[in-house]
Amino acid sequence: RSLVTLTGSNTAFPSASVTVGAGLLSQSFSLPTSVVSSTTTVTITASYNGSAANAPLLTVNPQPTVSITINASTPGLLGTADGSSYAAPQTFNWVQGSNHTINAGSPQNSGNTRYLFSSWSDGGAQSHLVTASTTTTITASFTTQYLLTQNVSPSTGGSLSANPISPNGYYGAGSTVQLTASPNTGCVFTGFSDDLAGSANPQNLGMSAPRTVTANFSCTANNPAALQFVAIT
Repeated sequence: RSLVTLTGSNTAFPSASVTVGAGLLSQSFSLPTSVVSSTTTVTITASYNGSAANAPLLTVNPQPTVSITINASTPGLLGTADGSSYAAPQTFNWVQGSNHTINAGSPQNSGNTRYLFSSWSDGGAQSHLVTASTTTTITASFTTQYLLTQNVSPSTGGSLSANPISPNGYYGAGSTVQLTASPNTGCVFTGFSDDLAGSANPQNLGMSAPRTVTANFSCTANNPAALQFVAIT
């Protein structure tokens, strides 16, 4: 058996050692497709048992690649391709016919906005296998949710409730939430502030962005919720 060492002229092209068995006319080996592709020319220098003399003639036939772009309905959202993270849109040059696993991260938060995976344009599951057959774009669709922050002033004045109730405070973009202020005994509701205004109660709020609503109350001195009891010893 003879040791044939291949060295590429491109600095990004690593050395690769290939052992060619006696009588073999060709030998397959793997090189990074990011460097060697159907459109990349690499100069190969061969040495035979450590010497350039009598080196065999080598012909490198790189496998053709195709461009696969992974996109998202909201640019910048994250996903993984073969376990490596990317921010959409991201284009990969994959060997034609090769299989790869793509996954759309969900949920993803950006401030008080949250994105939930909905579907892939190729109909695949959230994490699924794709075959690099032809140049194409695969897009992950996400639904958008916004956080509703509810405050009460003063904190002992009463309560603020939302309908429908959200277990985490997030509501779908474009949805409508009804907010109702309920005063404690000895307090009266005086009005909403922040993203709602006026004393009409209840009021509807459109979730076209992250929202904050404060229910304001005025309490008398004999408000039981505001009283503090001190033990006398």
